[in-house]
Amino acid sequence: MDDISLVAVVGSLRAASINARVLDALIAVAPEHIGLRRLDISGVPLYNADVEQAGHAAVDKLKSEVMDADGLVILTPEYNMSVPAVTKNIVDWLSRPVLEGPINQQPVGLIAATPGRRGGAGAIDHLSQVLSVIAPGYFPETLSIASFNHRLDDGRPDDDLLGEMTTWLNAFGDFVRAGAVASV
Repeated sequence: MDDISLVAVVGSLRAASINARVLDALIAVAPEHIGLRRLDISGVPLYNADVEQAGHAAVDKLKSEVMDADGLVILTPEYNMSVPAVTKNIVDWLSRPVLEGPINQQPVGLIAATPGRRGGAGAIDHLSQVLSVIAPGYFPETLSIASFNHRLDDGRPDDDLLGEMTTWLNAFGDFVRAGAVASV
């Protein structure tokens, strides 16, 4: 039985994105006490205050699912040495209303996986700057996965990578269990 219920968003809309593959592997290696599932963000529009005011079913569902979980994992690629628009858009939606959005009330963990040698360092750096300000429950131990395509064994993450992923997930689970969100 799951002690800790986590939800995850992948900051890429590609079905076969590297970060979606990482999430699939994380789900497969999650310890028994940690439940992890992917949220569908395909219907979430670009952030627009007019849409926020009017309401939007996909946004409302996303926010509700994050609030119903014990924590949020964001998996992001890196585009042009920074955070891709898809990832930033989800963070923007989840930070609304200001100081009351789900991202302000839940523990948040960050993973970046890329085919390059930097492992999403630019995306992690930029998104960490944002999350450290808006998310009181931001988990400072990020997971950076460099050279993803070279860390595969028969198309799946190799044992070393699976070990890193399991270690990170257990540490984030401990962080969530410890009541990681401070008052805003």
